[in-house]
Amino acid sequence: EMLNTRSLLKYFKRRSGNLSATLEKSPIWLSLSNCVYENISFEEYIYENVSLDVFDRILFIWRNTPSVVIGRHQNPWKEVNLKKIEQSNIKLCRRNSGGGAVYHDLGNVNFTVFSNRELYNRKENLNFVVEFFKEVYKINLEINHKDDIIFERFKVSGSAAKVGLNNAYHHFTLLCNANVNCLSEVLQNSFSQIQTSATQSVSSPIKNLFYNGFDFADFVKNLTEFYHIKYKKISNYAQVHPINYPISHKVDLLKAWDWTYGKSPKFSVDGVLMKKGVQIGVINIVVQKGLISEIQSSSEYNEKLKYFVGIRFDPYKIIGLLKLYDVTIHF
Repeated sequence: EMLNTRSLLKYFKRRSGNLSATLEKSPIWLSLSNCVYENISFEEYIYENVSLDVFDRILFIWRNTPSVVIGRHQNPWKEVNLKKIEQSNIKLCRRNSGGGAVYHDLGNVNFTVFSNRELYNRKENLNFVVEFFKEVYKINLEINHKDDIIFERFKVSGSAAKVGLNNAYHHFTLLCNANVNCLSEVLQNSFSQIQTSATQSVSSPIKNLFYNGFDFADFVKNLTEFYHIKYKKISNYAQVHPINYPISHKVDLLKAWDWTYGKSPKFSVDGVLMKKGVQIGVINIVVQKGLISEIQSSSEYNEKLKYFVGIRFDPYKIIGLLKLYDVTIHF
């Protein structure tokens, strides 16, 4: 059974020393932030600081302004159209859980279910959503073998998780009314000639659940009422703002280049050097922890390219240098 609200309040005061009074209201928490770094930091903060063995479950609901979130063991150069996200001011964030790359905007609703390890159950969490949509919206959804939620043969939700010694969380997306054109554009690899052992995303045909307008406040209200009926819990939700908690160091970490790019598993990338439409050589670059560890070229520019060894992998800087010599490079 869930800890009663008075004990919950005391517990949080003891652990964090900075608790919003709203947390005594409900096991359903709605984030007031739309910042991907704040929400993912708060998610990790809950995971690390709540003694989940005394809870049944906590449901955290959150949305972000346009962002791409990659899995813990992924390569952003392989997964993301980096030029596009830079031009469109879309944030890039590496999360702490595994799995593939996802696009977030305000039309995509994120759910995180926290529990202790013994109660960790993806299927139960997803079945709750399936039952909710059937009951409230008369929409039939299915769960496939990969724990994706499927709507009329299209993927509307993907799952990832982090399971620790005692605690666990399962989070999943829900495409309600997202910009699917932007999603398709940003989840394209920047460089196809990358060889890596990093986790690679598997693309699937996608679809929104709502096309004729999506009222998020109404959605959360309906979800909370259904949660109350199913689990016999308090029938309201608590609004929380992540920045009211000591997460600033986590936010800084998520924004850091060393985390976003530097945590990519070792990889190599091949390119072709062209001058006046004629191939003049090839190039091979090896990257470790985001830094170029080796660069080889079968061309007269091999020595000039050695300059890049030991610095951050930025293919556009390499392209820029070679352009000075009227050489183009195709990765």
